[in-house]
Amino acid sequence: MAAIKRETYPLLRDHNGNVLSWKVDKIPKTSPLEGEALTAKKGFEEACRKGLSSIILEGHSLNVIQAIKAYPKRVEWRIFEDIVDIHSLLHQFQQSKTSHVSRDANLVEHRLARWAASEFSSEGTPRYSEHISLLSWLFSGADPP
Repeated sequence: MAAIKRETYPLLRDHNGNVLSWKVDKIPKTSPLEGEALTAKKGFEEACRKGLSSIILEGHSLNVIQAIKAYPKRVEWRIFEDIVDIHSLLHQFQQSKTSHVSRDANLVEHRLARWAASEFSSEGTPRYSEHISLLSWLFSGADPP
């Protein structure tokens, strides 16, 4: 039996809220907590790849945000490895901050998640920010086609 997949979608923005990068990818089935931690890690990896000097992680998983802030204390064993990886990435930034935001506070990410779920349920392929023109609806405030 094949593993069920779920999507991940780190979204990077600049200090004005403009989207710098996004990625939608399939990952092996995980718990929501593990998926949130992996998404945070992928976001930090992308920020490093782009050579950004400072980063603010706004996540809607309070458990992941608390685990990042509490490190090196082991808060949640299922995500501890991702938290260790995140902290090794944090050393590459001059400034970093993590904060919890409600899911409703980030409509662009919410729309991207809805779109990703519909794409992957129809066996769509992962997309990257190079395909940003395909998502003009995302930034206009419209629902996915």
